[in-house]
Amino acid sequence: MSIALNLQGFPEYFDFTRSCTTNKAKITCKSLYLQHSDHSRYDSTDLFRKKWRKLCYILPMISLTRYKNTPLLGFAAFSGTGKTTLLEQLIPELNQASIHIAMVKHTHHEKFDIDKPGKDSYRLRKAGASQMLVASANRWALMVEHSPAYRAQHPEPQLFELLPHLDLQQADLVLVEGFKHEPISKIELHRPSLGKPLLYPQDRDIMAIASDLPDLSKRYDLEIACPILDINNIAEIAGFITALVNDKS
Repeated sequence: MSIALNLQGFPEYFDFTRSCTTNKAKITCKSLYLQHSDHSRYDSTDLFRKKWRKLCYILPMISLTRYKNTPLLGFAAFSGTGKTTLLEQLIPELNQASIHIAMVKHTHHEKFDIDKPGKDSYRLRKAGASQMLVASANRWALMVEHSPAYRAQHPEPQLFELLPHLDLQQADLVLVEGFKHEPISKIELHRPSLGKPLLYPQDRDIMAIASDLPDLSKRYDLEIACPILDINNIAEIAGFITALVNDKS
């Protein structure tokens, strides 16, 4: 497993990019040393050890928004950046780290429907049931129809009105796709080749940027005071998130 953190956003501390290949790598937010079975692979130079001690001091300052003590993490990006594709790869990595995921996704498709015309549940909803709960031995789903009056007052869904519907007892982390204006901790996904501007630093809730360009500061002539992750290195992003989720401070 190779972990490379580009933390150029803290120039006083993180003016380097370091890769460590380990047999068993684990990042924790309290120590943030790479723990592994083969210590002979460690680069034990004074410079390296001093740099990683600095890392210990800064990363605990980064914390996740919590709802009823469950951490929330959003992913903010322009359309076409690949949010869903990244999440599809990221969730199995987090599951491997024993992090159980709840997912909330915003859609702009007004006609979106998880039900199918002709099914009993669909017919009962169309008959006037404003709440329809369908259950089987494997799963259950609740569909709620909003009245025209409700939609007039709430043109967009509100994240914190939706969260109570989740069973947070079964979740270690809630990932959020969309809802980019909600005040929750976020990782921005950014590909300069798309020609879109950075959301950072205008969005002050962005705590890290995942990009395919490591030196964003030069590209945008901007001081970036947050970690920059490799958008194509899912293991790196998963390690960063795992460290924050496991931080109990």
